[in-house]
Amino acid sequence: MASGRPWKLTAAPPVHKTVVAEDHVETKIDLPPFVPPEEAAALLREELRRRHFAEGEGGVMVRQRNGVRVEVGPPGGVRISVEASEDVELPPDNPSPCSCRMRDQLREGLSAAQQRTLGGERERLQRAVTSRLEGSLARLGCELEGIAHRVTAEALKAKARRLGEVKQITEDPQAGSLTIVVEV
Repeated sequence: MASGRPWKLTAAPPVHKTVVAEDHVETKIDLPPFVPPEEAAALLREELRRRHFAEGEGGVMVRQRNGVRVEVGPPGGVRISVEASEDVELPPDNPSPCSCRMRDQLREGLSAAQQRTLGGERERLQRAVTSRLEGSLARLGCELEGIAHRVTAEALKAKARRLGEVKQITEDPQAGSLTIVVEV
């Protein structure tokens, strides 16, 4: 009868981790200087409400669509951000019989192979988030330009009313022109 060595085989369960990626861009909407800053901020808030922004904490106007979050602060500061998270299942790392030192390292965290896999997943998700942000910037840039244009037009009308009697206002949204005739 042959004598054999007993072996204990164990299968480690897969490791589940959550990968998070975020990217953002910050810019500013220039508010018109010919009305008081509080009035310009109120005009900006009103235009943002018209465009389906909701008031958040600290007077920040917020809108979230298709995973893209746009925040406009009271002085016209804009932050456009995209965030995503994904659950990742890492394959179990079942090394062949190993030294006590290697076993201790595995207990402390992920193996080098699992860390590489997790790093690759993070990079993939980060590229996807950045791509989604880049894809939304052109559309949002045009929208922010339109918001600045509307706020400036409303501020000019308010300033004209303070200067005297407004006789005529001609506005061509297609051409982006505004003519105000004021009798002082």
